[in-house]
Amino acid sequence: MVNQAGLASDQPVRARVTRRQLAVYRFLEQRVRTVGIPPSVREVAAHFGFSSVRSAEKHLLALQLKGLIRRRRGARNLQLVAREEHATYGRGAIPVLGKVPAGSPILAVENFDGVLGFGDVFGDPEHLFALRVTGDSMVNAGILPGDWVIVRMQPTVSNGEIAVVYVGEDAEATVKRLFFEKQRVRLQPENDRLSPSFVPRDDPSFRVAGKVVGVVRRL
Repeated sequence: MVNQAGLASDQPVRARVTRRQLAVYRFLEQRVRTVGIPPSVREVAAHFGFSSVRSAEKHLLALQLKGLIRRRRGARNLQLVAREEHATYGRGAIPVLGKVPAGSPILAVENFDGVLGFGDVFGDPEHLFALRVTGDSMVNAGILPGDWVIVRMQPTVSNGEIAVVYVGEDAEATVKRLFFEKQRVRLQPENDRLSPSFVPRDDPSFRVAGKVVGVVRRL
């Protein structure tokens, strides 16, 4: 079973920008406005007299994580974010610092490879919601008690997909794998100790809230 958790406010979150970061951002704006292309990282370092390119990289990384710029692969890969996007781009995003083998992690700034947000993995955030799992009926599917399931809002799912559904007069929410049989829907748990439940396909109290597209777990 799952209970709906409180979602974050839709009000924008503005990260604090330091004086030096703002100066770097204004330099980027000025170069784009006058030259038409952004400066390279080396040009940023030279303009501010940084002792190394890595110092410039740190400021650019901070600007990206605060939603003020985007970065792509390749030369002159800086892109200013429109001011109206500042508050939302990068909100809750996590920096991607390269790949990691089963050994030691790679966390150097030069391995920065963008940021990772829920939308990058699961799709348009406007169509997603999260629910906290409070039971063990889906453990064989890798959904454990205490996990957050990420759900894409949609009124139907395909046969055999995992979904959040509302069942009964009290509209109790549950997460199960659904199988659409002749006259009924089988709500199949992923736990060998538990048996499936069934609801008529035309039961007005049965409703699909959305498809489970991911799981978030804190280790």
